[in-house]
Amino acid sequence: MTCWGEEVPRSVTEERRPESGGPPPPRIFGVRNEKGYWVQNDPGSTAARLKDDLQAAGVTTLPAILEHTARTLRDKPCMGTRELLARHRFVENGVEKEKLTLGEYSFLTHALQEIVLALSEAEVSVIITSQSLLGRTAEVFQNYPGIKHVIVFEDQLVGLGTVPEVLKGVAVTPFKDVVEAGECLSLSLPQPTGSDVAVIMYTSGSVSSPKGVQLTHNNILSSVVSYIPMMDFRPNERFLAFLPLSHVMEFCCLIGHVWLNNLILFGSPMTLTSRSPKVMEGSLGDVQVAKPTYMNAVPLILDRVVMGVNQAVAEEGIPGHQDVQGSSGAQEESKDPCIRL
Repeated sequence: MTCWGEEVPRSVTEERRPESGGPPPPRIFGVRNEKGYWVQNDPGSTAARLKDDLQAAGVTTLPAILEHTARTLRDKPCMGTRELLARHRFVENGVEKEKLTLGEYSFLTHALQEIVLALSEAEVSVIITSQSLLGRTAEVFQNYPGIKHVIVFEDQLVGLGTVPEVLKGVAVTPFKDVVEAGECLSLSLPQPTGSDVAVIMYTSGSVSSPKGVQLTHNNILSSVVSYIPMMDFRPNERFLAFLPLSHVMEFCCLIGHVWLNNLILFGSPMTLTSRSPKVMEGSLGDVQVAKPTYMNAVPLILDRVVMGVNQAVAEEGIPGHQDVQGSSGAQEESKDPCIRL
């Protein structure tokens, strides 16, 4: 297990010395607050009670978390995306570009051959995608004809749009139609157990071919109850989620925030700030609209944010400013930081 805090001195932990011949005491890691005191998460906080609360509610799977929170919270806001008002396409220096007013949100994705490999290994027959990725879905289908059903989240402006000719033999259904059809059914679905596979998570394949890892419900919930209390989440957090859902840290955070009743606001690396590549001039970035208190990030994205901040400060000509330092460097270990805003 990698610990990002400093090792707490023995004089602070006041651990008893092991008896002669006994095992050495465990190494304890922690963080200092602004006054230099060693601190840990409040054991009485909601996040710290996560494991006990899950056990008390009899929750052992991901569907059980969603069902429990939906039943207890009902109409309380849970997840949100920004409305897409307009899309602007233009050519700049021979390259076609796209700018959005407010912004369409999309996550990073894999290369075509990596997607085909993952689908074929998992023997997938149903794909859930967005209208903007229907063309890419058609490319996947040409390389993997095992797809029988495509469920589409419609575009806010054009709806389902034009279905590619190659998908005419596949059942292409808008997501809202699936929801409406489900409301008319009275089926009793078999419930998974904690030992059942919940997700097959594929790596990016940056070094070799992508590799799928089978994660059970127990695997994921164990990660959730280990990670969430360490982050000291508080009531009424606003979590900005913009990393891909194939990022286990992001995935576990989403599950944890659903259980803790915190608001999840989806974003995109391409629309994160008002200076992000896909944000139309005059529109605000995700951070400015969502006003998050917490988000996960990777060093590359943080470096882009820092560059944007420094560029804006330089253009405004603010006297006496100093450049914001980057989040990663050649001498630093690459880690996925969590940010308290």
